[in-house]
Amino acid sequence: MDSTNRKPPKPFRIGMIGKAEAEYMAVCAESVECGLEVAVVDSMVQMLARLTKDPRDFGEPLFRLSKLRMMVRCAAITPLRIEYGVHEAEQVVVIRKVRWLVRPDTLPG
Repeated sequence: MDSTNRKPPKPFRIGMIGKAEAEYMAVCAESVECGLEVAVVDSMVQMLARLTKDPRDFGEPLFRLSKLRMMVRCAAITPLRIEYGVHEAEQVVVIRKVRWLVRPDTLPG
């Protein structure tokens, strides 16, 4: 079979639970105060791109939610870290936590 006839893989759908959305908004607000807003947005854009394409290979596995058929993983791209679930059969990702990798107020200087 000719590889040019293959369809590209279907992207994963990404959702974010309310708690994670609130955490991301809080991080964004803090990032403005410390001048890291561009880094925070860039980090999230890069992570969303990875989650859309290869969430099962991104980050490290933490545990499995057997009833939901999801593997929960964590991943980081400075300055953020996220925790997310990837459905085992569907192309679905759910972000459950968004946090600083290292809080800016704890950095020296």
